[in-house]
Order: sequence, then C-alpha cells, then structure tokens
Amino acid sequence: MNIAFLRRYALFAGEELTSLTLLENQGYNNTNYLLESTKHHYLVRVFGKSLLERRREFHIAKKAFAKGISQEPLLLDSANNLMIIKFTKGEHRAKLTQRELQGLARKLRTLHSIPCHQKPYDVAKEYTASSKEPFASTLFLLFKKRKNFRQEPVLCHHDLNPRNILFHHHSITFIDWEYARVNDRYFDLASIVVEFGLERKETRFFVRAYFTCKEKIDFNKLALYEKIYEALCERWLCEYAHAKAKKDK
Repeated sequence: MNIAFLRRYALFAGEELTSLTLLENQGYNNTNYLLESTKHHYLVRVFGKSLLERRREFHIAKKAFAKGISQEPLLLDSANNLMIIKFTKGEHRAKLTQRELQGLARKLRTLHSIPCHQKPYDVAKEYTASSKEPFASTLFLLFKKRKNFRQEPVLCHHDLNPRNILFHHHSITFIDWEYARVNDRYFDLASIVVEFGLERKETRFFVRAYFTCKEKIDFNKLALYEKIYEALCERWLCEYAHAKAKKDK
C-alpha cells in the first residue's frame, strides 16, 4: 500500500496526500494505515484473508454514522480489498467513570435501535458444530440455558472491546464494524461488563442507564451472557494464537 496507489481515487480530488503511516495497533483481520492530506486525516483498512462480509460492514457503518455513533465510511473497494474511513480522534479507556458509563449506555441504546433486516446470528450453531473443538461442550450448555430467557434480537456491534470504542471529550464512537450482526441485546451489554471489568454496582448503574424505566432488566440473563462472552473470548484467543503460530512458522 502506498500514496501513489491511493491518489487514483476520486475521493481525494482537490487535496494533496502527504503521508501514509502504518498504525502501531493492528486488528486481527486488517492492516490499518493513517493517511494524511492537506485537508483531512483518513483511516485506510486493508483487508486480510477472511470470510467477513465487507459490504455488510460498510452498509452498517454508514447507518451507525448517520446516528452519530461511528466514524464516517467513505469508500469500499472490494476489488482491491480496502476501505477508507474518515479518521476520528479519540482515546481508548481501560476503566470508565460514571459519566462515561452513562454515555456508553446511551450510545449502545442508539446502536440497538438501528433497523437491520437480517436473520439473527446463530452463534450456537457456529461454535458448537463439533464436540471435538475446545470449549464446545461448555458453550453448548451455556447456549442451552438461553432457552429459559426471552430473546431480544437487535443490531449488535458484537466486538465491543476497549480498542473498538473511542472517547473524545463528551463524544463516544464505535469503530470496526466487521462483526456487526443481529443478536440478543444482552450480548453487547455483557461484553461491556466483561471487557471493562465492571463491579456489581457499576454493572447495575450501566444497565439501568441503558434500559428505560418501563423496561424490565433481567440480571440473570445478563449473568448468563457474561459467561457466554467469556467462553467465546477463550475460544477466540485460542484461534488467534493458533493462527499467529502458523503465520510465524
């Protein structure tokens, strides 16, 4: 990837591209660059080899941007496996204040209100397909318990770890929409609780900021989804370690 290649896009007409820098923190499925011009800063994401649906990702990110919760996706070039996004300033947080928790809950509520005409993602089918796979038996039992709770399908980000949330002054932005899909709203809620290590008091504050006063909060369901998310994270970490070891050979 180089500036000469990027100059071909009509998107950059009227501005001079000045630098292209490989970012220090990289994702699992992409190689990310900061592109600077005389007018703007951009994020260039070059896709790795994966089966992710990039058109869907681009479409969902556009909807999220319209709601004020995402960076602006500008261009998807499927032929050259890249996406160009308006760069957004922000910092990642490891711990959250009450104000940030409240703001995050409201942004998540906004995300979950975006209409998305997709079938709910069958995460149980994907991750319990083979009893020989690590964590399959644990996940099978956890997924089985979901039948005891009412399902609430919404558009979920599905990857709300701290690296995919930017805080800037009073704004909060979600980034990297490659795993976004329809799932139960408690999946995203649980991921925030687990990823930020929320204590019981913080969890209750966050969840109550998310739900309206007329809605019933099911803390037992939340606890189940926390266990599901933790088990899936173990599975994903194993997959990542295996893929990295294979790549390093």
